[in-house]
Amino acid sequence: MRKLRSFSFIFVLTGLLMFCLMSTVQSSSAANPSDLDTSISKNLITNEESYDAMPAVSEQQSISPAYQGSGKLHPQEIPILPSQQKPDITTHSIIGKDNRAQVKNTKSYPYSAIAFIELPKNYVCTGWFISPDTVVTAGHCVYDVSKKNGLKGWVPWAKIYPGRNGSSSPYGYADATYLYTVKGWTNSNDPKYDYGAIKINRPLGNQTGWFGYRWQSASLNGIGENIAGYPASKPQTMWQHSDKIRKNKDRQLGYQNDTEGGQSGSPVYEPNNSKCKGPCGIAIHAYGTGLYNDNHNYGTRITKDVFDNLSNWKNAKK
Repeated sequence: MRKLRSFSFIFVLTGLLMFCLMSTVQSSSAANPSDLDTSISKNLITNEESYDAMPAVSEQQSISPAYQGSGKLHPQEIPILPSQQKPDITTHSIIGKDNRAQVKNTKSYPYSAIAFIELPKNYVCTGWFISPDTVVTAGHCVYDVSKKNGLKGWVPWAKIYPGRNGSSSPYGYADATYLYTVKGWTNSNDPKYDYGAIKINRPLGNQTGWFGYRWQSASLNGIGENIAGYPASKPQTMWQHSDKIRKNKDRQLGYQNDTEGGQSGSPVYEPNNSKCKGPCGIAIHAYGTGLYNDNHNYGTRITKDVFDNLSNWKNAKK
């Protein structure tokens, strides 16, 4: 009996210790989430960085609609950036002949909802509105994981010029107040998680309009798409090229639109999707043919997790 009681006591004690240990591990996991799509933000006013507890978006929600905007102009003449203007940090590619065409009327929707992004040290990127004050872009445009361009970590500032055309900024400009990306980019430098967003201090999207965006689990191969953005080699002017999705990966889409440095963050979008009620983003352009050496440029695919983050970022009250 004594041996049985001693054994029972030890068994119960062991069980309690295991329970406490499991609780501690679960608590630690909750405090330090490891999911690569976990949102991280940087407040550029207070300089605070935080992991964001994002509410779940309904499983049924797969589309965020487009909005054309009022079109009301706030024209400003702004200086052309120095000739040593630099593209973003990744390799982009012209595939065969350069088939891009300049967008002459950047005041017209949806081009009005595409923004030139000015960054420190003369670096530039592209972004696109998804709400009055939220601009989607590539993760490496807000957080640089390399040291080669002197912008290691979060960029300290960014200026947003929607529809910029040379020295003309038809809707004025705004300053970044918050930056967003995910752990898969900041911690792992994983190209499949290279996406982010910028909150701005003026609701310019009410005038410029914004893109819809969507996700689907089925293949997107063969879907016609367009990419428009700001290549650094053609200073502060917008260029576009249409193609179709040719490579369908779980988290990336491949295509043969001609692109260059500076166009990172550009929308990869269907020009007119009836469910989106207008132009509809399906990926965020980020890489050239050097990524997989397969003669395709690549964008970060809008998956369910990416869709949820974009939706939560645009709804965040910052």
